[in-house]
Amino acid sequence: MKQRLTAALMSFMLAGCGLAGEVGTNPEAPPMAPAPRVGEFSLAENNLYGCGMALWKADRTSREQYVFFNGIEDGSMRMLIDGNLVEFRRVDGSGRDFYGQKTTQVFRSADGTITATVTVTLGAEGEIESVAIANGTIRVERDEATVEIPVVGDAGC
Repeated sequence: MKQRLTAALMSFMLAGCGLAGEVGTNPEAPPMAPAPRVGEFSLAENNLYGCGMALWKADRTSREQYVFFNGIEDGSMRMLIDGNLVEFRRVDGSGRDFYGQKTTQVFRSADGTITATVTVTLGAEGEIESVAIANGTIRVERDEATVEIPVVGDAGC
């Protein structure tokens, strides 16, 4: 009986302070946004052609669905994020130059909410002005939520 009375008094006191039901939570911390969903798209369906770099998921054998395309023109980078084809601009780049690309590139979406960092390792040169992308990673960030995608691909003219 004494234990029930003590528990009841504690609940009453916590409720009076506005703490009942809030124990263990931090009301000032905003909920974590979900990681961006990176989808696959067809270059032909989106009129993406020309010199540049196209990347697909490393575990895919088909070259018909891509996760990244960047031409040689500024602002030509595209990715499918949360079901929408999003335009990006390169804001930084370092490493080796090849076909208008760099081995490490940072892109920001036009609205400034999404950042994509692309790091690639070059493979063998192709027969006609091209180079294989032996492996790489695309790191996509939005509101501190991040997703990383292992990629391979091609670059050339």
